[in-house]
Amino acid sequence: MSIPLAMGIFLPWGWHLHPMAAAAAMACSSVSVVTSSLLLKLWARPTSSVPAGTEVPTPKSIIFIAKEFAGSAWTSVRGMMRGTPSKAGYDQIPIEAV
Repeated sequence: MSIPLAMGIFLPWGWHLHPMAAAAAMACSSVSVVTSSLLLKLWARPTSSVPAGTEVPTPKSIIFIAKEFAGSAWTSVRGMMRGTPSKAGYDQIPIEAV
């Protein structure tokens, strides 16, 4: 909604928004989407919806997730400092000059 306001689509009706405010609204929107997707790691299926005899896995605690993230980040930084390529991820494909 902020982008059309910033573009001036509603200007004939007196509604306007500064483009910097629209950019801030878009940034807040992106942060909220990323945050909610990261919080999905903490979601667990309600026990009332589980059939009898089936185990419900317990969600990971936020401390465990933070430790896991810090450990993988530290491993990546350590690999960059030593100059050893990471085993995970993509390798750059060499491009030959034509």
